[in-house]
Amino acid sequence: MYNYQFILKKNLFTKYILFFICMFYFITADARIPYGSNNAVGKFISLNGVKHYYEVYGQGTPLLLIHGNSTGIKGWAAQIEYFSKKYKVYAFDSRGRGKSDIGNDSLSFTEM
Repeated sequence: MYNYQFILKKNLFTKYILFFICMFYFITADARIPYGSNNAVGKFISLNGVKHYYEVYGQGTPLLLIHGNSTGIKGWAAQIEYFSKKYKVYAFDSRGRGKSDIGNDSLSFTEM
């Protein structure tokens, strides 16, 4: 017979370890670069009358980073640092997030 209680605890322990490893990686991203507010590389583009903020890092094949809800470019700090060594990384703030305007119209899923 299997000791299921031990297996569940072991899986939970493994999940905690992976969580802390990921958090350490995000925390140790280069804090000297103000991702999401980097005046040296940050630019704006107007799309459908709405100003969108974006930043570009690195050289090579283009890689577009699209953040999830409630975040912005700064949420990609560790990934930008890693991928910009091999790719030309385009990171942008979606409409109504970070430095991007929300616009005058209502914000639908399509507009995001």
